[in-house]
Amino acid sequence: MATGGCSGVLPENNTGSSDESSEVMVENRTTSEAEIAVRVIGSEDETLFSHVFVLGAEKMTSRGAIEATPTRVYVFTEAGVSHMWRYDPNLPVEFDCEPKDIGLTLHPDNTIEPWYDC
Repeated sequence: MATGGCSGVLPENNTGSSDESSEVMVENRTTSEAEIAVRVIGSEDETLFSHVFVLGAEKMTSRGAIEATPTRVYVFTEAGVSHMWRYDPNLPVEFDCEPKDIGLTLHPDNTIEPWYDC
């Protein structure tokens, strides 16, 4: 199974849950350990999710159970890399879930790629 941003790797603690919540999936494609802070904001500017992931090189994990539909996602690393985007999944019809899981990949060139999944 390959999903945009996922190199065929399943998250370490994938629950396979089909309830009405979403997770945050983080992938570190760099060659060293990385701390990646993720904050997900809702429509009333409330924090729906906030966590600092510590991932080894080439590792991926997921966490959280976001019950509401997010509006913005903020990501920061200890190396000063940051990225913000509006939650706006544009997935094909076969991805029939709401809200969508939020994914992000930290690449070796210090860019952060956002993606979505079910």
